[in-house]
Amino acid sequence: MKIVQIIRGLDIGGDSGGAELVGIKIARELAKIPGTQVEICAFYSVGTESENRWCDELNREGIKTYFVSVWRGTNNLFSFCKGVWALKNKLKEEPADVLHAHFQLGTLASLILKARGLTKKAYRTAHIREEWNRGKWTSLLKPIFINWAFPRYLDGEIAVSKALEQYLMDRRPGKINPGKIHLFYNAIDTSLIEKHAEISVGSKMVFENGRFSIVSVGRLAEQKGYRYLIEAIALVKDQIRNIKVYILGEGEDKNELLTQRDSLGLSNQIEFLGLVPQDQVPAILTKCDLFVLASLWEGLPTVVLEAMAVKVPVIATEIPGTNELVQDGITGWLVPPKDPKSLAQAIFNASTDPRKGETLAANAYARLEKYRIDQVAKQYYELYLSN
Repeated sequence: MKIVQIIRGLDIGGDSGGAELVGIKIARELAKIPGTQVEICAFYSVGTESENRWCDELNREGIKTYFVSVWRGTNNLFSFCKGVWALKNKLKEEPADVLHAHFQLGTLASLILKARGLTKKAYRTAHIREEWNRGKWTSLLKPIFINWAFPRYLDGEIAVSKALEQYLMDRRPGKINPGKIHLFYNAIDTSLIEKHAEISVGSKMVFENGRFSIVSVGRLAEQKGYRYLIEAIALVKDQIRNIKVYILGEGEDKNELLTQRDSLGLSNQIEFLGLVPQDQVPAILTKCDLFVLASLWEGLPTVVLEAMAVKVPVIATEIPGTNELVQDGITGWLVPPKDPKSLAQAIFNASTDPRKGETLAANAYARLEKYRIDQVAKQYYELYLSN
């Protein structure tokens, strides 16, 4: 069986993030199954060192990885068509049994290529509800693709959380085939995370002794709610005088967030560390006292799973997907999104009651079994065989 996982790109932590990592992890696990040939199509290249490093690493592992187009901006039709044409030419030489896309334009490309007879089956994983970037033509075509074309012509759609599963079922009540909707949680390799947690980190990542250290990881974009985290730190800095927040990631909102931090006089409390190699993230998490995710929307955030895997207490926003991982007062703390006061209070509570945090982290770690990557990859493989 030849399986192609189609992801948006390989600039992990910058232009690309959790959805792309899931595609990579699934590919790695599927490649271990005898009789499978697994490739990764990273649809868009953005020309960064991070994507080159990922591409080289995956190819060394024996997973053929390649780009088919260059990123030229949101919803660029020329760039998309060029990618479809390039992938078509690759598949003409050796058609795929399965194309599995992890972003919306990759799904559209899969359907086009299936119609051309270049794959037997086409699937997609819906990682978040807000999949489409805003634009003139996307606002018109999104309902057609999401509500009609995808459920009708795809062989299956995978939701990474119960909330997303319900969303997919509710698109056209009574007209969606429930047999085509599947719930496969995002997953992690706990053994690999524990191994990476033991590595040392570069001098840039040295945490200051005696500080109450908080880490947040993700693209510097509206979705991640960093502006509300910064506001929360401004509210709590006088109560936790030794507080220090480390933010890992890059993105379009960086300059705006830096300006906000500096205008609130928080340059000593908040440090932006930029892009960090993925295998260093667990090691960094082990050095902090608390992990915070202030997102406004998510699918099922794997970075929360990573924090749980290294037994770090978690504060997150009460949003669909995330609230399936974090149960307030049991496996972490939940606060309303866009609510700096509640977030500040939760951070203060965590700083004053470390034993509570240890208990919540231990509870979270004990519940990770169903999020193991080998089990989830097996679900994907069995789906490919089933229809």
